[in-house]
Amino acid sequence: MFSDPIHASLLTVDSTAPAASSWIVPPTQDSDTHIGAVVAWPDKDSDGSDLDNLKKGYSLTALENVPGESPFLGLSPAQMLAIPGVQVVMYDLTVQNGGQHQALDYPVLHLGDNQHFAVFTSDTGE
Repeated sequence: MFSDPIHASLLTVDSTAPAASSWIVPPTQDSDTHIGAVVAWPDKDSDGSDLDNLKKGYSLTALENVPGESPFLGLSPAQMLAIPGVQVVMYDLTVQNGGQHQALDYPVLHLGDNQHFAVFTSDTGE
């Protein structure tokens, strides 16, 4: 006779993926056509160990579709990249870029609308 089974599930993650970037200067509009920001690329992996790989940085901006809600909220990086109308700038990075500050330039997409921003990196180049 069998006992009652026990169950478990675990969402696995790449624990050696780069840690999150951080805003040094958050997005700030400086003209009717330009928004600037400064980000620090990660200098550690997400598990706190030394950064072992860094291939790409991604800087995204998109307009708010639902009032008061970021279009990036709750999405994976791949889903963010697939948002219709999202503006994306990719940066080629190496481990030597870890911890360095990067100036980011964004266009003003539409005056009078809320614009949202996301930055992430990849250690695989995808």
